[in-house]
Amino acid sequence: MKNSMMMLAMSLTLFACQNSKPTEAATTAAPEVTKPVEAPLPPPPSVKADTMCFEMKFKKDISTVKLIIAGDDVTGDYHWHPNEKDGGHGTLKGKKNGNLITADWNYMIEGSTQVEEVVFKMEGNKLLKAEGELEEKTGKLVIKNMAKVKFSETFNTIDCSKVKLDEKM
Repeated sequence: MKNSMMMLAMSLTLFACQNSKPTEAATTAAPEVTKPVEAPLPPPPSVKADTMCFEMKFKKDISTVKLIIAGDDVTGDYHWHPNEKDGGHGTLKGKKNGNLITADWNYMIEGSTQVEEVVFKMEGNKLLKAEGELEEKTGKLVIKNMAKVKFSETFNTIDCSKVKLDEKM
């Protein structure tokens, strides 16, 4: 009886092992469905950036503007260097619409950070800056009435290698 029980246990184990083997259908992988490979999109056409520099001198005061224009996006630097006084030194970021550039000038003056809206008009090889009454709106100085501005400050084109960007002239 003991032998019969042992034989039965061995038979069941053998039978279980044979049935646990994967069938041929189970071991054959299902055919892979291939998706068409999509070609990568070409990079967007790059917009050529133009860099222009301008300078305005009044007595011993010097102001410089460096503009980098790519499409209608404008970035750059604007530095106001009054003689024997603290000036304003900072960056420009804005938009060009026709011959007008409207930008935020983020600058340091007397140890404080300030944001001011500036408007320039491009005329030939000159850059004209709008002058008008400013008012503060949400922490930024903006031109109160664009209809009343005068383009009275004239910057002349200069070679960008001659632009002095440091705070001390």
